[in-house]
Amino acid sequence: MAVLPTDFSVSSTRSSPIPNPDTSVSIPVIKDAEDSASVDKPSAKNAQIAATLNVPLVFTGQDFADIVAPSAITSSVTDLVAPPFPLNHARILYENELFNYSSITANVGNSNVNLSTVPNTFQRWAFSGAGAKEVTIVLPSAVQMDSVAICAHNIGGSTIETDYAATLGGSFSEFAPDKTSSSANTAIMVHRTSGSVSVRELKIRFSTGAGDFYVGYIMAGVALQMQRPFFSGHTPITDATVTKFYDSWTESGNIIGRSKRSQGQETNADFKNIDDGWYRNYFQGFEKSALTLPYFFAWNLLEYPDDVGLCFTDTDISAPYSGVRNLRSISFPMKGAL
Repeated sequence: MAVLPTDFSVSSTRSSPIPNPDTSVSIPVIKDAEDSASVDKPSAKNAQIAATLNVPLVFTGQDFADIVAPSAITSSVTDLVAPPFPLNHARILYENELFNYSSITANVGNSNVNLSTVPNTFQRWAFSGAGAKEVTIVLPSAVQMDSVAICAHNIGGSTIETDYAATLGGSFSEFAPDKTSSSANTAIMVHRTSGSVSVRELKIRFSTGAGDFYVGYIMAGVALQMQRPFFSGHTPITDATVTKFYDSWTESGNIIGRSKRSQGQETNADFKNIDDGWYRNYFQGFEKSALTLPYFFAWNLLEYPDDVGLCFTDTDISAPYSGVRNLRSISFPMKGAL
């Protein structure tokens, strides 16, 4: 049994805090109630005399004689439904006033000059020699014309002069400014920009050099002016050549030969937002004519005066409503003669 020592003691390193006599203690100050006489009271506000108040001004109606009525404002953009339209709108010449001629004569090739008014372009007015070639067409009575068109020719690069007389045997005046034809022998359209004129006699002169020449078809009349231009692009008939071939092949896949079957032009004409009134007044006549007779089509005489073709359409032309007000869309295919 262990015996504990009798003189042991327990020591500790922990010390108790000793009050610091140098640190002063802040004793709260006791505030006595302030004398009510020394309190600033809000000043009493007396009601303001009514006479001193700013009364709103009373506005009276202005004398009508002093009021300037606003001027009527009209839109500067008009939706035209009757020609004339700008030259960048397509022109379609489809009624040939030369069909019913009284006489047709030429200073060269006079024996077959009448073939120039037949739309079968393989039948042609042929002529030769140097100097100006001239054809004069006399009509039974005066008719309105603003366009003359020529196709299936080889007079490319020559100058075309057109003159007219309003009466039989009358003096001739310029029908339209002279036009130099494209050297590519494409179709030509001469169009008056100042409106149609009354024509009894029509004279057309070609300033070709020496050689053998021909003209397949001449048309004259009043061209249909489309209400809208092309908005979304167009392939001109002159850039739409289509060539078809007969190809011969052996059983083993060797080429025997190729022969040209046909050559022509094919494109489409698409017009949007056509007014219903314009369609009924101007376009329906062309719809009927296009089923049986060819027509000249110029899509933009303003910027591309040489993009002209003799065309025909072998389907019915439809003009459905586009669903926006009373507007129609017109689309039809065209085949062109070279």
